[in-house]
Amino acid sequence: MIYQGAHTMDSNAFLGANFGTPFCEYIVDVLKNQRPRAQWLILELSSYHLETLKHLTLDLGIITYLAPNHLERYPNVDSYYETKWKIADRTKGQVLLNMHSDDIAKEFPKRAHGKSSLLGLHLSASNHLAHVTSSAQIIGEHNKQNILVAIRAEEILNWSGDAKKKILSFKGLPHRLENIGDHQGILFINDSKSTSMESVLQAVDSVKNLTQGGKLILLLGGKDKNLPWENLHILVNENIDFVFFGECGSKAQSVSRLPGRLFPTLKETLSQLPALLKKGDVCLLSPGGTSWDEFKNFEERGSFFKDFVMKNF
Repeated sequence: MIYQGAHTMDSNAFLGANFGTPFCEYIVDVLKNQRPRAQWLILELSSYHLETLKHLTLDLGIITYLAPNHLERYPNVDSYYETKWKIADRTKGQVLLNMHSDDIAKEFPKRAHGKSSLLGLHLSASNHLAHVTSSAQIIGEHNKQNILVAIRAEEILNWSGDAKKKILSFKGLPHRLENIGDHQGILFINDSKSTSMESVLQAVDSVKNLTQGGKLILLLGGKDKNLPWENLHILVNENIDFVFFGECGSKAQSVSRLPGRLFPTLKETLSQLPALLKKGDVCLLSPGGTSWDEFKNFEERGSFFKDFVMKNF
């Protein structure tokens, strides 16, 4: 969303790092005169980046939410959060926080360290949220929060009004609550990028009311990152049929204590999908696990899911 806004100010704006093109490729291309230098660089930084980018200086930093992740890499969630908060040390301007995130609100006093640049965006005023996002094109309550964060960012950076219009008209990205469409009366949603428990719960909350007299069919699995699958047990009383697959499918089912079918791979799961679905259902691929047990990345996994749906429904 922020890149879309930046592009109205700078046609050479760059979006990369953890998202798409590595930052180093941009630098090499500029040094070789293979692309013009951008006025605005928008970087999505993972905790891995923040471990090592000691000399990076940001004009604006943003933390949209915090949730346990990558616990196969860090000794505990506190260590993971501390790494994420290093973005404040890399930022010379303000650090924008979505204080609607419970974990950000909880961690803020511990991590602030007297930094006056931290700016919390409180989204508790639901009427304000509804007013600003009433014309938004993107799906999900969490994305409405993201819209407000993006709009506040463009205000801080003094971009033109066209930037706000571009943010509000943004329709979303492939593999992130991507609406594949209604096929034979079944709505298919591709959320292959979802590789945390928080993102699974958010996806379910965003689409569970889209069923038309049917059920939500939730596809869960992939490769594990030592994440708290037990957090998904709160879905047990929802109108959901659970389908588990992949390397961590058995663990996900056991730890979450959710009923459902279990398949060794996503490919085999999809081969059985026509028999599991009926008119009025919503089929959601929001796996929680990574793609690396079966695919090279989440894009390949999401594309495989989309291709199967288009060919078989």
